[in-house]
Amino acid sequence: IIMMTFVIPRLTSLYRETTLELPLPTKILIAVSDAFINYWWVMIICAIGAVIGLRRWIKTPEGKLHFDKLVLKMPIIGKILTNVTLTNFNRTFGLLTTAGIPLLESINIVQDLTTNSVFKNALKAAYQGVERGLSFSAQLLALPVFPRIVGQMVRVGEETGKLDEIFIKLADYFESESDHLVKNLTVAIEPIVLVVLGIGVAFLVISIILPIYKLTTSF
Repeated sequence: IIMMTFVIPRLTSLYRETTLELPLPTKILIAVSDAFINYWWVMIICAIGAVIGLRRWIKTPEGKLHFDKLVLKMPIIGKILTNVTLTNFNRTFGLLTTAGIPLLESINIVQDLTTNSVFKNALKAAYQGVERGLSFSAQLLALPVFPRIVGQMVRVGEETGKLDEIFIKLADYFESESDHLVKNLTVAIEPIVLVVLGIGVAFLVISIILPIYKLTTSF
């Protein structure tokens, strides 16, 4: 904002006085700078309107579902959120099973505690299947939102009678996966920021230098 409002106008004021055809990057830079100077209030209104509109849309069931789907599909971030949700899912099931809470009641409790609509709808479908007499593991395997390892491990727990231990082990597994992904994300942030800044600086330099080069070569 500071660059576009104070720095760029001073650098490009010379170019406006020439009859030389400006390069496209310079035209874009000047147009963006003019927008920041003359239409800053429009940008603020649009930003506030977009935030309010998004918040209201997310509060609707359909909007919340679409938003949660979009979040889960995001690179790295979606995987982290999925693993965090699965950690809470398995940890809560493990505690409820250890406490002797019936399976259907446990599914209801976990469904209420789950904030992501995608997983909430999946648990609702699993509840209906278990209510019809189907196994919980079969429902988890049939739902694509759950990794196959969850359904397979739950099946082992159902067959061995150690379902509580299986849930706790799954929670530990997904928790370690989440920690690993977060560490990788923090390592990846620095080069990503450097690349973005490098592209931005390169664009500014090209936009400013090209007209000077054209002016010097035109004489």
